[in-house]
Amino acid sequence: MKLFAVTGRPVFHSMSPQIFNSLFRLYNMDASYIRLAATTAEEVLSITKALRIKGLNITSPFKEDIIPFLDHLHDDALRIGAVNCVVNKEGKYIGYNTDSIGAVNALKKNNLNPENKNIAVLGAGGAARAAVFGLIKAHARKVTIINRTKKRAKDLASLMGCEYSPLELFKEVIPKSDVLISCIPCPLFVCDQDGFSNHLVVLDANYKNPLQTGHSKTQKHRIISGLEWLFYQAVPAFQYFTGMKINEGVQQKVKSELQKSQISDKPNVALVGFMGSGKTAVGRLLADKTGFEFVDTDALIENLSGRKINQIFQEKGEEVFREMERTVIKVEIPSYRRKVISIGGGAVLDPENRKIMNHNCHIIWLWNSIRTALKRIHAESRPLLNYPNPTKRAEKTLNERIPFYAELSDIVISTESGEPGDIVERIKNEMGQAFKN
Repeated sequence: MKLFAVTGRPVFHSMSPQIFNSLFRLYNMDASYIRLAATTAEEVLSITKALRIKGLNITSPFKEDIIPFLDHLHDDALRIGAVNCVVNKEGKYIGYNTDSIGAVNALKKNNLNPENKNIAVLGAGGAARAAVFGLIKAHARKVTIINRTKKRAKDLASLMGCEYSPLELFKEVIPKSDVLISCIPCPLFVCDQDGFSNHLVVLDANYKNPLQTGHSKTQKHRIISGLEWLFYQAVPAFQYFTGMKINEGVQQKVKSELQKSQISDKPNVALVGFMGSGKTAVGRLLADKTGFEFVDTDALIENLSGRKINQIFQEKGEEVFREMERTVIKVEIPSYRRKVISIGGGAVLDPENRKIMNHNCHIIWLWNSIRTALKRIHAESRPLLNYPNPTKRAEKTLNERIPFYAELSDIVISTESGEPGDIVERIKNEMGQAFKN
């Protein structure tokens, strides 16, 4: 199975998996697309290499930070100075920028050709750089960069050959604009709708927390959802990833599904991952910090059977243990509410287990390397690793499970470094809303 991902900080909200997993399904591809949480661009590349991820979409704040870690940049990415798409080509990591295509096509596909239009771009980060670049290539009459930090706007305008304006003059620029493209990461302020003319079109890159534009019931200007930009940057990214073009019929089907989809609220959080990934330590602390209750499926099996896991393997064998595991998951998890559940590493191999977990839990894949796992555990105490060459056995076991971890997980978080408390804070920052519902 080929593995692809989107990465950023935060990234749990990303709807890119809905796009790419739909495309993989429609084209019958043995591939999966996951959300990869990371703290730095260096960590992104480290996990990408370890998991042999074939392609990455890059979101804020890594679009510029990722560049020093790449082997080559496509011409557009080099000119823009930001990367939102990375392809692993035989071990070489190539950076592309499809955001510029996405911004322009989001307008064109909604019957608005940017050619000869006056366009204001709010922001001066990676997304804004790409939008400005794409608009200039599409022959916009005038592009004006508006940013809170005047110097950043001025520097970007100088680089791209367009105009700039400080944020204080926002109300003067907008009435003269045909299009406003918002590239700010969050709605920092409420735009005064009085300055928005009836003919203004607003495209907001932030589809999670879109730009606030006053009283939506009375607004007369037109809004293009940021999901349009997300989708149309994904189309060329898919081609870079796979070498395949998406026909128009498939595009419309996937876009329609995207507009209807959302990240579902689920009553529990489950931790999956290989042994030594910290599921128990992180899970206990996460439950304590969120007011959830901690549950360990291995502990449930031990309590019900009156035997330690090692004893079950030695006396009954792995098949009997897996049947006990299936029973615990089938009977217990559907009734749980507000639980943090540590799931045994091999439970994901069973399709019924996966179905129950997916239906009842947000799923976090705690990732760690084999080297780290073997440092944290005693191989002789783990039935699956109690062999003459535990490293080789561990690699085989993990490789068998990775496709299922990828299929299940809502997000991947590395536990290679940092204390359990650090990992818990990262989970809370990514998934805070999941613990409030």
